[in-house]
Amino acid sequence: MSLSSSPSVEALLGQAVTQYRSGRPAEAEKLYRQALSLNPGMASAGMGDVLTGAIAGILAQCRDSWLAARVGVLVHAMAGDAVARTGERGLLASDVARELRNCVNL
Repeated sequence: MSLSSSPSVEALLGQAVTQYRSGRPAEAEKLYRQALSLNPGMASAGMGDVLTGAIAGILAQCRDSWLAARVGVLVHAMAGDAVARTGERGLLASDVARELRNCVNL
């Protein structure tokens, strides 16, 4: 799936939050899972470590584990999509880690 033809991670996660707040958690879960499946370049060694670091860093700042997990996934996906704009093949976890700073400071 190319990034240009798919909805953005931000749009899908925003819709998921709206569905959850409207009392439709099953629909929110579907949108959340769809958002996480958009970038096959993220399926490479070390991506889980980068995600864990993002969540841990956010958790240290906000002390809310649910919020840290959701925001961590969001910024990790945003960083991955930003890096993948130059191509999904050959995407490295270190590329995503470098891009995280830009995504958490939007």
